[in-house]
Amino acid sequence: MGYSEYKDLTPISNINNGDEYLNALKWALNNPKVKNIALAGPYGAGKSSIIETYLNREKDKKNIYEQHKFAKKYLKISMATFIEAHNNEGNETKIEIDADEVEEGILKQLFYKVEHKKIPQSRYRKLQPIHSINVLLGVIALSVILIMFGGIFVPDICKNIWDKIDAFAMKYSWLSGKTVGVAISLGIVGIGITSYLAKIIMSRFHVTELKLPADTTLQASEDAEESVFNKNLDEIMYFFEETQYQLIFFEDLDRLENRKIFVHLRELNNLLNNDDAIKHKPIVFVYAVRDDIFTREDRTKFFDFIIPVIPVVNATNSGEILLEKLDDAKQHGIYHDISQGFVLDVAPFISDMRVLQNIYNEFVVYKKTLQTEQHLNLSDEQMMAIIIFKNLYPRDFADIQGEDGIIKKAFQDKNSYIIEKREKWQEKIEYNKELIEKVSGDALKSVKELKYAMLVAITSGRGIASDFIENPYWEGEISVNDVLLDDFDLRRLQRKENKYIRYISFDRREQNMELNEKEVLQEYIERWEKLKEYNKKSLEGLQEEIEQIKYEQKKLSSRSLQWLIENDSSENVLSKEVKDNKFLVFLLRRGYMDEKYANYINYFKGNSITTNDMNFILAVKNQEPQPFDYQLTKIEQVIQRLQDYEFEQKAIYNFQIIEELLGEEKISKKLEVFVQQLADGEETSWQFIDEFVDKTKYQAKFIQILSTKWNSMWEYISRQNTMTYGRQVYYLKLIIEYVDEKELSLLNVENCITSYFEKHEDILQQLNDVSGNKIIAAINNCDICFEKLNIANVSDDIVEYIFDNCCFKLNDCMVRNVISYKKKNLLNMFENQPYSTIIKLEYKPLIEYVHENMKEYIEAVVLKKTIIEDENEDIIDLLRRILEESDLCASVICLENFEIEKLADCLEQEIQNKRDKVGVVWNTLLEQNKIGISWENTMLYWKYYSISNYLKKFIEVNVDKLSVEKNNYVTDNFAKDIINAKFEDSVLKKLLPVLPMKTFDLDIEQLPENILAIMVECNYFGYTIEYYQSIAERNEDIAVEYIVKNQAEFYNSLEDFSMTKNVLERLLFEQKIPMDNREELFEKYAKTYMTEKIALNMNAEGFKVTKTLFDIAWEILSENQKERLMIANLELLNVDDMEKCFGELSGQYSVLTERTKRRNIKLDNTENNRKLVEYLKKIDYITSSWEEEKTDSNGNRQVISIGCKIKQKK
Repeated sequence: MGYSEYKDLTPISNINNGDEYLNALKWALNNPKVKNIALAGPYGAGKSSIIETYLNREKDKKNIYEQHKFAKKYLKISMATFIEAHNNEGNETKIEIDADEVEEGILKQLFYKVEHKKIPQSRYRKLQPIHSINVLLGVIALSVILIMFGGIFVPDICKNIWDKIDAFAMKYSWLSGKTVGVAISLGIVGIGITSYLAKIIMSRFHVTELKLPADTTLQASEDAEESVFNKNLDEIMYFFEETQYQLIFFEDLDRLENRKIFVHLRELNNLLNNDDAIKHKPIVFVYAVRDDIFTREDRTKFFDFIIPVIPVVNATNSGEILLEKLDDAKQHGIYHDISQGFVLDVAPFISDMRVLQNIYNEFVVYKKTLQTEQHLNLSDEQMMAIIIFKNLYPRDFADIQGEDGIIKKAFQDKNSYIIEKREKWQEKIEYNKELIEKVSGDALKSVKELKYAMLVAITSGRGIASDFIENPYWEGEISVNDVLLDDFDLRRLQRKENKYIRYISFDRREQNMELNEKEVLQEYIERWEKLKEYNKKSLEGLQEEIEQIKYEQKKLSSRSLQWLIENDSSENVLSKEVKDNKFLVFLLRRGYMDEKYANYINYFKGNSITTNDMNFILAVKNQEPQPFDYQLTKIEQVIQRLQDYEFEQKAIYNFQIIEELLGEEKISKKLEVFVQQLADGEETSWQFIDEFVDKTKYQAKFIQILSTKWNSMWEYISRQNTMTYGRQVYYLKLIIEYVDEKELSLLNVENCITSYFEKHEDILQQLNDVSGNKIIAAINNCDICFEKLNIANVSDDIVEYIFDNCCFKLNDCMVRNVISYKKKNLLNMFENQPYSTIIKLEYKPLIEYVHENMKEYIEAVVLKKTIIEDENEDIIDLLRRILEESDLCASVICLENFEIEKLADCLEQEIQNKRDKVGVVWNTLLEQNKIGISWENTMLYWKYYSISNYLKKFIEVNVDKLSVEKNNYVTDNFAKDIINAKFEDSVLKKLLPVLPMKTFDLDIEQLPENILAIMVECNYFGYTIEYYQSIAERNEDIAVEYIVKNQAEFYNSLEDFSMTKNVLERLLFEQKIPMDNREELFEKYAKTYMTEKIALNMNAEGFKVTKTLFDIAWEILSENQKERLMIANLELLNVDDMEKCFGELSGQYSVLTERTKRRNIKLDNTENNRKLVEYLKKIDYITSSWEEEKTDSNGNRQVISIGCKIKQKK
C-alpha cells in the first residue's frame, strides 16, 4: 500500500516514548493485590494508545495459540457522551446518559462480545442470522414427519394424493411409468417454496402485542429500583464463570461526568474477585480516565494503582506535530503552502491529538476536492484555518452552509461598520461642501467686514453698535474695539448679561436700545464661525480634505476585514457575539479567514448563484439600491437574470456588474443603458463613477463609453468646487488619453476644457504622463491658447508644437517661456529690450506672431516694463508697425529709454502718406526729448510741422545745447518763425545770438519791445540813426542799450545825434561805456541836458565839475540835495560863495550866514560837518573850532557837537 496522508483517529498500537507506561502497567497487572488500575491523563493524552500498545506487544510475545488464548483474557469497554453544539437557546450542552444506561451499555459490550453458545444460560441473546440450509433441513424434516403421520393416521388421503399424481403422469406419454419421479419432483418444489416462505416470515415478522385475559395482572419485582448491575449480578457472575476474561479495560467513562458508575464498577470488581466460582483470578479493571475525575483523597482510595499519562499533544506542542505532518508529506512529494509562522500562530488553539489528526485529514480532503478538482487558486493557509475552525466550532461551521452563523455575522459587522463609517465621512463631506458654498456665496469675504455688518444689523439699521452692555446704565460693557479684534469670540455676545447695546445713529447721536435682534446675531455668529473655519483651512485645504475623505471612502469599501480590525480594533468593528469567539477574531485579525471564505467550503456549479447574488437581483427588481461594492459571486449569471430595462434604475449600480459588462468583447445594450444612466449628472451617479474609475481594469473603455453618452462630463467635473485640483487633473488625463479627438471637441462644452487648460499654468506638468500626441491633439482641437505655462519637464514635442503654432497669448510670461526654451542666454536681455530680443531671437513663428499682433504684444508685454532700452532701429521698426495707433506709439516712446540721433531716420519717408500719424510720433519724441539736440533735427521738424508747441517746448528745454550747436541749417524764415513764436525772453536771449538773419528785414516798429530789447542786447542788427530813432520812439531804455551795443558807430555819427536828458543821463552812468567817452559826453551835453541824477552823481562818477556846472546843478536841486552838492564841491567855492550857499540853506547852516560880528556857533558832530569846518577854517570863514564832550553814565567821554567861531566880515 502506497503513502497516504490520511491517518485514522483510532489509538495507535506503537507509541513512542511509552516504555515506562507499559512497564508500570505490566507491573501492576502482575501484582495480585492490584485490581483497579487508573491510566490518568487529560483528554487526548494517549491513554487509549498505551492500552493498544500494551495489548499489541503482549500478542507479539506469544505464539499463535497463546495469542488466541490471550485474546480470550482481555476485554475493552468504551462508553462516552458528546457535547451538543448548541441547544435551542444557543448554549452548548452535554448529551445526558444516566447510570442505568451506562451499566446496560457495559453489559451489552460484555455479553455481545462472546458467542451465545459459550454462555447458553444467559438471558442476553443477540439476533442470530437465519441460514437457508437450516430452514431447508427444518422443512424437509417436517415434511417427512407429516408424510409418516399421514400414512399412519390418514392413509386414504395419502392414497388419494398418490392416485392423482399417477393420473397426471399417465396423461403425458413421456411421464408414463414415472409416477415416483413426479411425486419426488413435486415434493422437492414444495419443500423449496416452503423453505423460502418460512425464511421471509422468520426475518420480517415478530410479535408486537400480547393480549392477556382481562383479569390477568403483571406485577413488578421488588428490585425494580436496583441498579442494572445489581439486577443482572447473576448474569455478570455467570459471564465471568463461563469465560476466561481477567482484564477489562474501561475507556472514556469519565466523559459521562457520572462518578456513580465508578462506584458500581469497583463494587462489581470486588464481587467478582471474591466469587469462588470464578477460577481465573484476579480480575483487573483498568480505567482510562482524566486526572480530575476524583478528588485527591478519593482517587488514591478508589484506585489500587495510578499511572499518570503525559499528554502527547497540547497547546504548546501541537504546532510541532502539525509541522511534522507537513514535512512528512513534503518528503513524499506532496507540498502544502503552509508556513511555519502560520502553524505556530494557530497551534495554541489545538490541544487534542485526535482533533489535530482530523484537521489534517479534512484539510487534505478539502484541498483535493476544491482546489485540485475544481482548479481553484485557493490559499492553503486559509483553507487550513477554516478546517481548524470547523473542528473547533463544528456547529458554527455548519451554519455557514445556510448563509447564517457567526462567520456570516462577522462580515455583516464589517458591512455595517463600513456603512456607518462612510455615513460619518459623508456628513463631513457635506459639511465642508456647505461651508465652501456658503462662504463663497457670502458677499462679506473677511471677518472684519462681517463684524461691521453685524454691528449695523443688530441695531435694525439705526446706526452702528459701539458697546454691548448689561443695563442702560452702561455697566459691564464690551466695546466695539474688542469685538473688532481678530481673536475676539463673537459667541461672548450671546451671554445673558448682554441685554442692551449702545449705538451711534447715522445722525451721530449716541443712544441705547435693547438687544432684540437675537436671531440676527445668531445668524452672524454662524457666518463668522464658518468664515473663520474657512479662512483657517482655506479653499484648497477644504477641497483636499473632501478629496481625502472620498479617497478613504473608496478605499474603505475595498478594505478587508483584517485591515479594519488592525487599523481600528475589533472592539469597534465586530459585534459582541463575534468578539466572544476569540479564535474567529484571531483568524480575522491575522487574515487567515477573509471575505473569500465561501470559496473554501462550497462546490460551485456552472449556473448556480449564491444567496447574495439572488438578494441583489431581488433588490434591483424592488428598486432598493445596495452598496456599490456589494459582493457578487456569479456575476455573469446575475446579469443574465436581469432585463435590459432594469439597468435603467440606480439599484443596478454595482462595481462588479459594470466591470463584467465592460469585460465583454462587444458593447451590450445593458452596458449602454447602464452608462447612459451614469451620465445623468446626479450626485449618486457621480459618486459611483468617482469610485469605480479607480477600481476598473477597463478604464479606457469605460471613459470612452461614458464620454459618448455624457458630453458635459468635463464641464461637470470642472465646476466641482469641492474637488481638488489634483483629482480634476486625474480625470482630464483619462479624457485626453482615452477619448477620441472628435469626441474630445464635443466634450469642450462652452470651452470648458479650453478654459481649464488656460487657467492652470502647470497643467502640462500635471499631464506629463499622458501621450504627447494626445495632448497636442487636445490643444489643437480645443483651440487652447495658454496665458501662463510652466514648461519644465514637459515633452519637447508638446512645447515645440505650442510655440511653433503660437498656441499662447502674447504676454510677458509666455514670451519668456519661448525665449528661455529657444535661447536662454537672451532671457536677461528681454527684461530691458522686449522687442529687440524678439528680433535677435530669430525665431520666425514668434516674430510673425508678434508682428501680426503688435498692439497686443505692446500692451501686454512692452508697456508692462518699467524701463526698456530696445535698439533704435528696432524701436523705429516697432513705431512703423503701429503707426496707426498713435496713442500706442506715444506710450512706447515714453517708456523706451533711447535717443534718435537723426530725426530723418525716423519715419520721414512715411510723412507723405501719414503726415498726421508721423506728426504724433515726432511730437512725442520732442516732448520726451528723445531725439538728438541739433539744429538739423529742429529744422527737419520745422520743415514739416513749423514751430509747434512741441518744437517750441523742445527748443526751450534744450536751448542751452542748441545755443552752442552749429547753425549751418538755419534759414532767415526759420529765424523769423522763432522770433514770432513767442518764446520766453530767457530763451530768445540764448537763441537769437545763434540764429542771425542773413538779411534783417523785420519792421522794428512791429517787433515786441521785449524781443527788440533782446535783439539790441545781442546786437542782432546793425546801428543806424534810423534804427535808433525808431527804437527811441518806442523805448529810450532800449535805445540807450542800442547805443551801448554800438558805441563806435554811435560816436562816429554823434554830430547827427539828437540828445535828450534821459539818454544823456543813461549814457553817462553806463559802465559799459568807457570813461573817456562818457567824459566827452559830459563835457559836451551836461550844461544843456543837466539832470538831477547827473547833478548828484557827477562828482561820484569822477566827471570834471566846473563852477558853471556847479551853479547849473545848484539851481535844479532841492535844499537837501544842495547840501550834498556843496559838501562834494567845497573846493569850487570861496567865502562869498559859501555865504551865498549858507543863505539858501536852512537849519544849522543858516546861522553861518551872520558875519557882522564874531560869534560862536555849534554844528552837529557829523563827518560832513567836520569836513565843512576844516574847509571854512582853510578859507578863513571861521577862526577856530573845538569839540564839546559829555560824560555818560558809564564814565565814557563822547563828542556831542563841534563848536566854531565865525570871523567878522569886514
